[in-house]
Amino acid sequence: MSSTLAPGGNTPLTSSRVTVEVAAAKALDVSALLVTAAGKVRSDADFVFFNAPEGPGVRHSGAGITVDTALVPGDIDKVVVTASLDDATATFAGTEPTATVRDSATGEPLALFTPPGWGASGR
Repeated sequence: MSSTLAPGGNTPLTSSRVTVEVAAAKALDVSALLVTAAGKVRSDADFVFFNAPEGPGVRHSGAGITVDTALVPGDIDKVVVTASLDDATATFAGTEPTATVRDSATGEPLALFTPPGWGASGR
């Protein structure tokens, strides 16, 4: 059973290997950042995206961002998954992205997150 997350919310993971899928009405570029407790990446290796698809414990693929928590370095506090619009002239207004966290082995949804409504400016 999955949890629906509110902004700033979190939930315990029942799997050590999860895939985060982000779907929207417009094309998105999804990426991940491995950040320390200070909120900083340690180097370029901590940026995972289509042109740099692998980082420590994190992999980017057409299915989304897969995180193997057993392989994420101990000094990483969190893996931040982010999405930007593929079209530089578009805004998020009407895009309604939804992130689904799935157990990578079973495909079972563990958590869902849809940001609250966007205004006409897309912010």
